[in-house]
Amino acid sequence: MDVGTKDRKKRARRERRSTLVPVAAGHTGAAGPGADVVLDFAGVGAPDLAGLTLILTARQLACEDRRRVWLKDIPFRTWQALRSLGLEGLFKYFPHVDGPLD
Repeated sequence: MDVGTKDRKKRARRERRSTLVPVAAGHTGAAGPGADVVLDFAGVGAPDLAGLTLILTARQLACEDRRRVWLKDIPFRTWQALRSLGLEGLFKYFPHVDGPLD
């Protein structure tokens, strides 16, 4: 395998990983007290196990401060994974998810 192929494969793996950046709902700066957390999945693929762990950790930390966690543009397969684990009801969705997605 040549160096160019290795670089392309590494870049593709990085692009598939989800980047979870908490953003305060309605704020452009740092989250203030009581601000909800939004995880924006626009343009990213489905997260791996580490990504799902981050989603659940974000929810746990947010709940300690009585905040809600919103999942924006969540990939279908990610929603399916949460649903199969019985966790889909722990989050708010934007755009709104009305019932099953299947």
